[in-house]
Amino acid sequence: MKYSITNTDINVQTADAVTNTTIRDVVGNKDDTIAGTSLISLVKLGYRRAIKSVDCTGATPISVFTVTGDVVLKVVGIVKTSLTTSDAITAEVGVSGNTAKLIAQVADATGLAQNEIWHDATPDATIEASSVWNEFIVSNGQDIILTTTGTVTDGDITFYCFWYPLSDDGSVVAA
Repeated sequence: MKYSITNTDINVQTADAVTNTTIRDVVGNKDDTIAGTSLISLVKLGYRRAIKSVDCTGATPISVFTVTGDVVLKVVGIVKTSLTTSDAITAEVGVSGNTAKLIAQVADATGLAQNEIWHDATPDATIEASSVWNEFIVSNGQDIILTTTGTVTDGDITFYCFWYPLSDDGSVVAA
């Protein structure tokens, strides 16, 4: 016996349904656009990920990510080896001319301890809500840089950038 199932039988919604009152609305229709509110629209919008492991030893700024075009992005660092130095140093992540815009300046970067999540001026945990990430629009291919005062003698941070393009040429890659 052969069964025939139709869209009516499984209650498939129309593209870009906005009610989100049932699982089918939340998951979405394969024809949803990036303007929709379903999971399918988010998949099509497509957050992408770039990863850069940075040896913080030496002078800065250090290029972390190369940005092309216009993008929406968020950056976080996970300290892999605590930062050390012979004097007090600060650290921040941003773009040229606004070096603390993406991750606020840490007043004493020697306090960045192994496995801490660096997303603001007071990194203090090895577990954080994802809502602590700030999202930014970056235009005209402004590259992401790590800037410190003083010279770091040891320390490693892995930076993660989740992003999606606004312009046709929008892209982020590890520098």
